[in-house]
Amino acid sequence: MRFATVVALGALIAGTVPALAQTAPAAPAATAPLAPPTIMVVDMNRVIQESNAGRSIQKQIEEHGKALQNDVQKIEDELKGKDAELRRQRTILSQQAFEEQRQAVERRVNEAQRTLQEKQGALQKAQNDAVNVLLDNTREIIAALAGEKKAQIVVSRQQVLLLVNNDLETTNTVIERLNVKLPNVTVTVPATASAVAAPAAAAAAPAKAPAKK
Repeated sequence: MRFATVVALGALIAGTVPALAQTAPAAPAATAPLAPPTIMVVDMNRVIQESNAGRSIQKQIEEHGKALQNDVQKIEDELKGKDAELRRQRTILSQQAFEEQRQAVERRVNEAQRTLQEKQGALQKAQNDAVNVLLDNTREIIAALAGEKKAQIVVSRQQVLLLVNNDLETTNTVIERLNVKLPNVTVTVPATASAVAAPAAAAAAPAKAPAKK
């Protein structure tokens, strides 16, 4: 009886296994590999240095810088003259008069330093504002070009270690379009609170103190 039961179970298992094998789900079909993303490379340093707008900014900054340097030279000459005059009067002015003149010259020095710092800051701000105008227009051009090329990634040339495919480099096209869209940018330097070239009234006034007896 036990042997017959074992045989019956063996037959049942043997009949079930092929059925399970027949109903097992098929392996999923292999998916096609994803296409690599389209990449654009732009050299922003070249855009700033070689575009007409970038060159116009650089030229104006150089001109403003020369004007500022002239102001520096004028104030240096003025202060040297006041210092020499103060030294000359040291022997003929009373102690009180000399001290008043010394303080006047010191005030003029502080005023000149403050004004020069203001002008340097104003020039730096003007340069930053002009470059930002250039960059804003460049980004618009890059976005449009990326749409045309269906590029998913735009990379700065400065971040690329090695560029094997030069077809990815689109800097020349960006510069050409920027030259048409933005031929130049005006650098506007904001006015400062004081003028370097104008001497202070106290320092410019002639000494009226009595001479020492």
